[in-house]
Formats: sequence, structure tokens, C-alpha cells
Amino acid sequence: MTFLQLQTSNLKLQTSYDEVYMSVIGLDIGTTGCKAIVFGREWEILGRAFREYPVLTPRADWAEQDAEQVWQLALEALAQAVEQSRADPPRAMALSVQGEAVIPVDGAGRPIRNAILGMDTRSSAENAWLAETFDPQVLFHRTGMPMHTINTITKLLWLKRNEPQVWASAEQFLLYEDYFLRRLTGKAVISHCLASRTQMYDLHTSNWAADILDRCDLDPGRLAQLSQGPFSVPSGQGRVGLAPPSVSSSPRKESVGQAGPQTRNIAFGNPTHPTNRQLTTVPRRWSARWTRSSRARSA
Repeated sequence: MTFLQLQTSNLKLQTSYDEVYMSVIGLDIGTTGCKAIVFGREWEILGRAFREYPVLTPRADWAEQDAEQVWQLALEALAQAVEQSRADPPRAMALSVQGEAVIPVDGAGRPIRNAILGMDTRSSAENAWLAETFDPQVLFHRTGMPMHTINTITKLLWLKRNEPQVWASAEQFLLYEDYFLRRLTGKAVISHCLASRTQMYDLHTSNWAADILDRCDLDPGRLAQLSQGPFSVPSGQGRVGLAPPSVSSSPRKESVGQAGPQTRNIAFGNPTHPTNRQLTTVPRRWSARWTRSSRARSA
């Protein structure tokens, strides 16, 4: 499995990874904190920042988060990391997020209630209804997810049944990945990796499972668009946040990509480049580091 996939824009591309002359920033949205790190072309760290935020537990079995606070703190982390790398501001960003959280948003992509996190178990009744409505084995075969309250679909059913005003007023129901991409770029896009954690994604068609959503009375139009690959956003459009105004210069395209729910897959770049070339070489030191850590975890 490739650690890093890079599609180029107007960057110098040679035959080895270290000859791609650009810096990149990684943004990780974890459960209790976010971190941003800028890497130079030799993968040296040029800047880094971390911000912490709480998990809210207003009731037993509930686990929520202020998604607006997470967004603002992530912007602070991005700005601090980029400020430390002013000599070589990043040209692309990769995003890694916690999985399964549900964030109802309005037409501007702003949250209208707290996010319901994956660890939240309030939706046991909705999980039981799913088990009665669908054969659990068939549902597992279709979606790859066993019956559990961690699944996004149970949280959506809970919102529909218990908070009808929120359900009716929300334009979309996003996870942290698509929520951040909408706020950063104006496009609510979700990776197939994260979508497959929702129990609403059909592994066999690589699309939202229309029949499951229909039976649950869930409109797929209120979910994020499934990713078709990395995309670029011209500076000044959306809020990519790769360089503060004092650093930005001439108009250019900044590239944004996704890494799924805290996995090792990162994708970023500009798919609109005429050659649409892809570089999939993994730096040896990264590959070796990952192999060692993977073996340690499996031991």
C-alpha cells in the first residue's frame, strides 16, 4: 500500500520522491487534539503546532464535541505551523481525521449542533432496529461493518428520531473529513475509506448503498460527495489555509487531499495537470519506519 500519492501541478517532477520540489503540510484531527506539521522536500520538519480540545459528555453514554471549536483550533495550528515555515510555505495539504463522528451543518457548512462522536453509544435502540430490519450478515457483507453503535448510520437515525428540528434544518450530515474539506475548500467530499466506516457504503459498488439509505429514509443528497481523487483550489477561493495572507503572493493553485480515518494513506496534488502524472515512490526511510512500527503493533 502506497504511503503517499502525489499528483503534480506546475511542480518540478523527476524520477525519485526527493526530487519533488515542494513542501507539504499534514493536518491530523484527532479525538482530543489536532496537530499540523510542515515537511520540507527532504521530509525535514519545518514547522509544527498542536491544539487540544475536550470531549463533552453531557449525559451517560453520550460523547460530543464542539466542531466549531475544533475548526478554529485547527486553523490556529495551521497558522502557527505555516508561520514557522515562511521560507518555504506548503503547496499541498493532507488531512487525517477521527472516524464516524456526525456533524449536522447548515447551508454555509457551519455546525448547528455538537458533533456526535464515534465512541457515543446512545443509539443502541437504532442499532437494534437495523438488526431487525436487515440481516446483520447481509449488512456486514454489503458494508463491511458489523452491527454496532459506532456506525454513523445509527447516529443519523437517532438524530432523525430524537431531534427532528435539527434533522429538518440541517443541509448536510458530515463527518470530520468532509466537514473540514467543506470549510477549507467549499467542497464537501469524503474519501471512500472513511465512507466505508459509516455502514451506508456499498463495498461492491463503491458508492452509497441506495437501498439501505432508502429503507432508513436517509437522503444521499444530504451526505458528502464521494471523492474522485485529490483536487486543487485557487488561492483566495475557499479557505485552504496553507499560507497566511502575509505569505501568499501571486495567484496559484493549492492542493488538498485526504487520508481517511487516521490511516497511513495520504493523497494530495493537482489532478488537472495536463499529464496527470502520479508519483507513488515511498521514501525508504518512511517505508522502513512504517514497517518497523507495523510489526511492533502486530507483535
